[in-house]
Order: sequence, then C-alpha cells, then structure tokens
Amino acid sequence: MRSALVLIVAAALLPAGAARAATAHDDASDPAYDDGFQDGDDGGSGFGTGWTFTTNNDPGGLTKFGLGSSTVNGDGDSNGDGDIDTGGRAWRLAAHGVAQAELYRSFSGPLAVGDAFSFDLDTEAIPPPFGFSSFELLTGANIAFDFRRSGSDPDYEYSDGDQFFLDTGIPADDEGVHVALAPTSSTTYRLRVTALATGVTAVIDGAFFTAGMPDWFRFGVQADDTTTSRILFVNAVTVPEPSARDEQLLAAPALLALSLRRRRG
Repeated sequence: MRSALVLIVAAALLPAGAARAATAHDDASDPAYDDGFQDGDDGGSGFGTGWTFTTNNDPGGLTKFGLGSSTVNGDGDSNGDGDIDTGGRAWRLAAHGVAQAELYRSFSGPLAVGDAFSFDLDTEAIPPPFGFSSFELLTGANIAFDFRRSGSDPDYEYSDGDQFFLDTGIPADDEGVHVALAPTSSTTYRLRVTALATGVTAVIDGAFFTAGMPDWFRFGVQADDTTTSRILFVNAVTVPEPSARDEQLLAAPALLALSLRRRRG
C-alpha cells in the first residue's frame, strides 16, 4: 500500500524555482460577472481561456451555475470572515439527482516546476451521503490530480499516483479551505491545504496520475442520488507572483513534529 506523508506546518522557506507559467488571477468579484456567471465568461487575467460549463446526466436541467455567497453554507459565517467570498460572492455549482456540473478553464501554458496554482473551496457542512465535490488538474484530457470531498466524509481527500481517497486530515467544514499545489518535478507535486476557520495546514508530497505537466483545471459537483442536491462554492483561482509562490506554496516546511500516514479505506 502506498503511504502518503502529511505534515502539519508552522513556517516555511523556499528553494529556488525553475521556469514559471504566466501569473494569473480571477475571482467572483471581477466586473465580468456583474451580469451573472455564464458559459464563456473570461474574467481576471493571465489564463488561456474563459470558463467552460459542462453537464452530464442532466436531461431535465438539474445543474446550475451562478453566483452566490458561500456564507449560506451550514450555520452561516460563524466567524465573520466572509468564508471564501470576494465582494460578497463566489462562483456556485449545484447538481440535483444524478446530474453532474463541471467548470473548466485552461492555464496560459502547462504548469512547470516552480509554478503553483491556488484556489478557495467551500462545500456544504453536512452534504448528502452520495456523490462528490471535486477539483482536478488535467494534462490534456487525462486527470493528473484529484482533490475532493466524497459523500459526507468529514475530511477532504486527495489522490497520490494510483491511490485514491487519501485523507488530508483537514475537516470539510462550512467555512472553506485554501488549496495550493506546485509541481516539484515532472511526476510529483506538493499540496498545501489550509482550513480557513482554524489556520491548520497540511502539506502533502505526492505523485501525479499521468506524465506531463497540467494545462487545464476543473471543478465539479455530483449528487449521485435521485432525491438530493450538492452545492459547491469556488473562488480566487490564482497562478501567483513568484514571491508569493516562494513564501506560501513551494516552501520546505518547518515541522511541528507531526507526521501522519493515512489512507481512507
């Protein structure tokens, strides 16, 4: 069984990076979304394409793409930080029954060693026990990396090589998480997941599913049950400036003497 090293971190310093992709950023407060969130919208700057909406198993129009406040999840914004909203809103995906909603966008070119990609994610506090809410990196049409909440599992999960549903140790609460991923070689990555409510961070080193650097990313939600819905909020997709990558994403962590070997069965 492959084991994954999960490290709870306090601080970090970065080794020198290699070639990097173009800086990019978009969030739901961009004026491009003042008239709503539509297929083809191209807010922000630095990405290769605008957003593409796709649906599966949706003959009755059961998937929805739009804008909304992530603070409506669970018991609301209990700590008053706005959850993952910018300007009071985030992108919202919803699917009912067995339908699936997916949201795609491309980078300006493939990520390289020294690059990083980050985003904010907010799932329901107590979702239905079926389906998933997910983020994936794609190399062409192939999935290179998967991060998700499956069913009503309490923690976020990730993929490592050919292993699925490994536990990050970060709870999937209704306040949201900040996720950053950086390729560390042509086949490996470093993942950093931070719970926004508590600041607890997991740093995970893993392997991509497939060779070649990711050039697309995708968010998705599927209920997978005829009577329930799943909702996912997403915001602040970013290929950061080199200084931010160095300080926040690619850092070699100073450890709090806690390493966990986990795999969800």
